[in-house]
Amino acid sequence: MAEKDQLKLLAELDAVISSACQQDNTSSPELVVAYSGGLDSHMLLAVAALWVSQKPSASLRAVYIDHGLQKESLLWSKHCAKVCTDLGVPFQSISVAINKTAGLSPEDAARNARYLALSHCLASGGYLLTAHHADDQAETLLLQLLRGAGVRGLSSMPERRALGKGFQLRPFLSVARETLLKCATALKLEWVEDPSNRENRFDRNLLRNTVLPLLQERWPAVATSISRSASHCAESALLNRQLALADLGGLVEVPVLPLETLLGLTLSRRKNAIRVWVEQHGFQPPSTAQLERINSNLVLASAESAGEVSFGAAQIRRYATDLYLANRQDFADVQPFWYEWKDIEIPLYIPETGQTLEAIDLELPWLESNHALQVRSRQGGERIRLNGHKQSKSVKALLQQNGVPPWERNRLPFLYLGDYLIGVIGIGFSAAP
Repeated sequence: MAEKDQLKLLAELDAVISSACQQDNTSSPELVVAYSGGLDSHMLLAVAALWVSQKPSASLRAVYIDHGLQKESLLWSKHCAKVCTDLGVPFQSISVAINKTAGLSPEDAARNARYLALSHCLASGGYLLTAHHADDQAETLLLQLLRGAGVRGLSSMPERRALGKGFQLRPFLSVARETLLKCATALKLEWVEDPSNRENRFDRNLLRNTVLPLLQERWPAVATSISRSASHCAESALLNRQLALADLGGLVEVPVLPLETLLGLTLSRRKNAIRVWVEQHGFQPPSTAQLERINSNLVLASAESAGEVSFGAAQIRRYATDLYLANRQDFADVQPFWYEWKDIEIPLYIPETGQTLEAIDLELPWLESNHALQVRSRQGGERIRLNGHKQSKSVKALLQQNGVPPWERNRLPFLYLGDYLIGVIGIGFSAAP
């Protein structure tokens, strides 16, 4: 039976890695096993070592992440090193510092630090193998269900995801932990036990130690059944994403979204489109309540009463008939600035806005390099006589006419020759010589 289980695990691993290699057009996969010393990752390492022994073009190494949260962590690292030596697998131990950011649980902070370190271990196109199994998937889905997640959250853990310069693969997602335990016991493997796994004050441990065993008494295949439901949710989430891409077209790649596009959608498709639009730009999607506020306070509100909605690091604002998405700090006011630019052949850095100005940005062919220029922030009331015009015009009116949102106006570099405003960089306003 143990040999049969081991062959099943080997087949699962082969299917996932082979699919990834085919998708990425590689025949020489570089594999890294996230090895904690526990049962699951030890079994994964053993199967991965067997797989690599049959694939001369593949490489394998193991990485242990020491969070420093347990006094036994150094002993675990030594145990992992010995196991890897016995298997002939290169081993690396990495210590990480936990960033106790407000709002993150110790589990989440440790996980963030762990994956950041592991991502740095991946070469371009490399694969990180983690030992998540069907029981882990079931726990994740139940946690998401208790948080009121939608189909995307209920998709739980994907079999493959981008990570650093490579990808994370989870080859055992359809395998029950009981199978790993039986196989590891039959092979007489030795593994470490993390005492924190018994502490039910952590939500996941409560599910693992109390809820799932109770469910398994009545429904023995509950873990694999729930894992299968996660796969169905993943398919639905993919369809939702494809629908949003069709609804938004190329606009999904742009951080400015016309209201006209959203107003032409039903409410459910509108919220789906906004969620995918946000994700496309690297932000965590807004919650259900936040989506409701985006719809009522921004999309359906009048231009005069429209506010702003913040979630995580992101913020959405409305100006005129468009929604703008950016990092919160990009909407923040900047300090006034005033710089001398004595030689335009030398780039000028403006720390208040993070911009670096170069001569090519000026669009003033008549300007000579020996002109002593000043670069200032907007103060209000400026006027400029545009090239080809006899009368000066209000810069504020020009900014409004060109649809420049209010929060961007104080970030614009105003270029002066003496007291004469000769241009507004980034907008294309340039004065006559």
